[in-house]
Amino acid sequence: MRILTGIDIVDIHRVGRMVQKHSPNRLGMVFTAAEIRYCSSFSRNAAEKYAARFAAKEAMLKTLGRGLFQGVALKDIEVVLLDSGKPAIRLHGSAEKAAERLAIVSLDLSISHSRSQAVAVVVALCDPNI
Repeated sequence: MRILTGIDIVDIHRVGRMVQKHSPNRLGMVFTAAEIRYCSSFSRNAAEKYAARFAAKEAMLKTLGRGLFQGVALKDIEVVLLDSGKPAIRLHGSAEKAAERLAIVSLDLSISHSRSQAVAVVVALCDPNI
């Protein structure tokens, strides 16, 4: 089994300024409608939620061997919550196609934050027979 990993850390204050500055339409270029609804529902710590999701998207790009603007849209990487409350990655469009090319069969996501930074780690298992 081949394992791919990605990690990213972002400044919560910087992401919070970006969120305040941009309209929902502009945020929709990075976050899905469900992510915007979820993060915006936290009036006190919305910036932490947005930052954690942004870090997860960047970590997933690294797992795919891509950088920003290298063929995978951030909006095609979605952070969802499982019934257990654990965050998970759901891929769409260009991100899903990139994962298929790498034969990714399983993804695991861990996110955390301090007062000033959010961090995310993605681990992917790939089918060795493809």
